[in-house]
Amino acid sequence: MFKKPYYLKGLIILLFFMFLIEGAVYGSETLYWLNENERAWLHDHPVIHYAYDPNYPPFEFQDEHGSPQGITIEVLEKIEDQLGVEIKVHDVGKWDRVMESLIDKDIDLISATPTEDRMRHMTFSRSYLSIPTGIIVREGNTAVTSIDDLNGHYVSTVKGWFWNEVISQNHPEIQLRVYDTVEDALNAVLYGDVDATIQDFGTASYHISEYKISNLKVVDMYDMPQELAFAVREDYEELIPILNKLIPRIAEETEAINGRWIKLKYDEIADNTNLIRMLIVIFAILVVVILWTISLRLQVRRKTRELKEELEHSEEMKSEIELVNAKLRQSEKEIRAILDADPSSIFVKDRQGRFKLANRAAAQTLGINVDDMIGKTMGDFKERIDNESLKAMKEAEDKLFSGQIDTEVYMVRLNDGMGNEFIHNVKKLPIKNDDGTIDHLLSVATDVTELQNKNEALKQSLENLKKARGQLLEQEKWAAIGAFVAGIAHDVNSPLGSSITITSHTKRILETSKSALEKGTLKRSQLIEFYEDMQESVHMLESHLEHAASLIQNFKSVSVHQISEVDEDFDLCEYLSRIALGMKYECKLKGVLVTVSCKEAVPYRGAPGFVSQIMTNLINNSLIHGYDEKGGVIDISVKELGNGVEIIYKDDGVGMDQETVDKIFTPFFTTKRDEGGSGLGMHIVHTLVTEKLGGTINVGSRVGEGVVFNIFLPKVEAKDDDRLRG
Repeated sequence: MFKKPYYLKGLIILLFFMFLIEGAVYGSETLYWLNENERAWLHDHPVIHYAYDPNYPPFEFQDEHGSPQGITIEVLEKIEDQLGVEIKVHDVGKWDRVMESLIDKDIDLISATPTEDRMRHMTFSRSYLSIPTGIIVREGNTAVTSIDDLNGHYVSTVKGWFWNEVISQNHPEIQLRVYDTVEDALNAVLYGDVDATIQDFGTASYHISEYKISNLKVVDMYDMPQELAFAVREDYEELIPILNKLIPRIAEETEAINGRWIKLKYDEIADNTNLIRMLIVIFAILVVVILWTISLRLQVRRKTRELKEELEHSEEMKSEIELVNAKLRQSEKEIRAILDADPSSIFVKDRQGRFKLANRAAAQTLGINVDDMIGKTMGDFKERIDNESLKAMKEAEDKLFSGQIDTEVYMVRLNDGMGNEFIHNVKKLPIKNDDGTIDHLLSVATDVTELQNKNEALKQSLENLKKARGQLLEQEKWAAIGAFVAGIAHDVNSPLGSSITITSHTKRILETSKSALEKGTLKRSQLIEFYEDMQESVHMLESHLEHAASLIQNFKSVSVHQISEVDEDFDLCEYLSRIALGMKYECKLKGVLVTVSCKEAVPYRGAPGFVSQIMTNLINNSLIHGYDEKGGVIDISVKELGNGVEIIYKDDGVGMDQETVDKIFTPFFTTKRDEGGSGLGMHIVHTLVTEKLGGTINVGSRVGEGVVFNIFLPKVEAKDDDRLRG
């Protein structure tokens, strides 16, 4: 019977020498599994800087002495030994700072779980460790047995964990509560603040053991394990294919490291005799295995040399694939940069209305970050959009998903939660799959807030212009009436002055006759002469007074019509003659004769006031612009047509060039502004003819040949009055 101490010592020494033999064989191997470029890259980068998370046990953490510990730290030591490089481990602070250091290229390497968001900013190796994930609830909770039971319930996670993104995207109905530490997340389940937590077994088991947390149980496995991989800085992409080749080679050692950190604790076996017997059996088996392994590895080395060229070729192809993937990731980054540089809001939504992609402008419009937008629906931001816009958006999306339309454009009103409101013009179109089905919609929203405000200002300006135009029309109408009154006053003044003179003469005859009669000297011949003078005076007085009465009656008729905008039935030819008579005085000052010619009466139904202002403005335009001192003739002819009446207005004045003809109806255009011309007279004529009376007006002229206006006024039935006046 051997004594236990000497037996164990001998066993240990023999095992030591056996491992030395195997190590000698293994140590003779080189980095043959890397190609020439990869070995050259390692030679040029002998030191790799790694940043770890000091608060992520058991994978990475800082012990009581401030030293890095954990599964990943030990895996890095294996990588050092295999690649022959030095990996310096740095403490740069919390996890957010670790990722920032890699993006800023202050650090070369970190360990993280790949997510869509992270892959936009960094390049990942293959997974070096896969940790099962479970749903953990409090003892006695029988309501939760699977992930589907958590819809509408609260689940705790830890700030910065990739689970936040995964759960939000895959299970939007679950309500997440994010805690600062794993211990807080587990305690939230224990104290009933949440219904469950989803964590990997490594982190959960470590904290449950470390902080003596009890009364928790695992009810189901989550279908996505946590995959740990290495992420490298953007310009160290050549390191990725090297790590991808190395990770399978150290897979067994990695699992062994993982097993030492994450395991169930069993009671120690007290029977040393059973242990010794077991060691003897293991030793015998181990000796055979080691000898067989040495022989096998020698054969493998020989075979490896033969296959080395094929292997290198294969690895080069893998490297090329990795480079292509890296370029694709770079292209994705560039596309992301292009989208973020676009001032328009660009986003993609699925059938459930969840945002799957968004650029920075879209998020800024809602006053949030892009990451806070992904996985959410517009219903989560109801306070940012009014109900009408939300309804228009939903109707457009339903039509596009159903295939009723290929594109839709609508307006929405948004706010960023800080008092700033926006009006967006949104264009939506479907993203079709190869089979023609539609699962996503692309939207491009342009901010038209400033344009909309300018449109409102323009509308208000247009309303003001319409009011001003109406006022100008009213002023012109009263100005025409004033000119007409001035002419009538002058014409009435002549017969009234003559009547006064005749009255004075008659008075003197009466006084002379009366004196002679009183003195008794009145002769028969004088009495006869008195009667004859009286008869002639009365006749002349009657004639002058009748002429004055006629003028006043004409003025009364025309002036009343001039201010009337109510349709009436009247003789257009007779009415134009009265207007011409009212303008006689102004025309006489210029030496101009106005004639109105009609073969017969021309019945017309319309607003006399509009007709009067049209004709008054035409005559005034001819007097001001067409005649200087030599005078001339204005001829107005009227005839009835089948569907209306035609007025042809001609003057034989100085005429106009083509440029003036083209602009004659333009508001505020005048060739006599220095002489007080407003440039509105002919514009008002055009407005009254075309808009108020529903007719047309054309003008023709040449320099030195006068001007011709051809006016057509349609017949208007009584029932059409309101339509035309509108």
